Parts: sequence; structure tokens; C-alpha cells
Amino acid sequence: RKEALVEYKQEIELLQENVSITSAQLLMSQKGNIEKKDQCTQSLDTPTAESIYTACIDYHRIYSDDLSFSEGEQLEIYDKSQKFWWEGRSLVSGDERDIPSSCVYSMLELLQLLEFILSVEEVSLPILQKIRNDSSSNDEKASLFLETINDDPIMISALRQDKEQHDK
Repeated sequence: RKEALVEYKQEIELLQENVSITSAQLLMSQKGNIEKKDQCTQSLDTPTAESIYTACIDYHRIYSDDLSFSEGEQLEIYDKSQKFWWEGRSLVSGDERDIPSSCVYSMLELLQLLEFILSVEEVSLPILQKIRNDSSSNDEKASLFLETINDDPIMISALRQDKEQHDK
């Protein structure tokens, strides 16, 4: 009788363990399905890294169809078909309007522009030529580049033009 009880107890423990494993697997598959669903819906309304830009200055709208924003504000740009005015929305207010391209930058774009000035023989702006020819490490060059861009936001427009001319 004692042996039968021990066997039943072991069988119950084994069943409980299997139930726990099955529950964990079920939870993981449900979580995976939720994550897949989230990824599907996220792509519809969540901006991508390529579309997120940061305002480099405060901008107070001049025209009725442009957007006011503050320095450092995150903006989603979804139409860059015009050179100087892009369409987008503020991730703070949700307002959608035209955004002056010279007032915003993305980290991805800055990395591409840095790569550009480091790879070409000559850039038109002397300060960028100096950064390029500096003998410091690439990390220091990147830091100096970001500092320069933050000090003079107009530099972004000039660099965009240089890169555009070079890519032609």
C-alpha cells in the first residue's frame, strides 16, 4: 500500500511538472502571438528609425500650413519630396503640417553625412574639412561633428547639398 502511494505521489508530481511545462509553453506561444500582432500593428502607426527627426532649433510657424516645434522635439517625417519643406507630424502634439527641412535632422542621416565627409576627398565647408583631416579617432571626429552641427544647424542643409551633388 505504501508503495502504491509513493507511486501515485511520483505520478502526481510528474503530471504537475508536465502541466507546468505545458502552461509555460502555452504562455510563451501566446506571448509570441501577441508580439507578432504588436509588430504588425506597430508598423502601421509607429514611426521607424529612418523617419524620426529631431528639431535642432525652436521654430514658430510662419505660414498656416507649417508646424511649430521646440528644439529637441521628436518629429516624424513621412514625405521628403520637396527640398526645403517636408511633411510630418510632431510626436509630442500629434499635429501634422509642413516642416522646414533645415530645422531638423535624424541620427541616421547624421551618421550618413559623417560617413560622407570622411570618405570624400574634399568638402566645401572648411570646418568639416578640418574635422575630416583631424588625426583624432573616428569617435572624436563623430563627437566634434555632432558638436559642430548643434552649434550651426544651417550646416546640415549645406552638407545635404554637398552629398546630393556628390551622389549625382
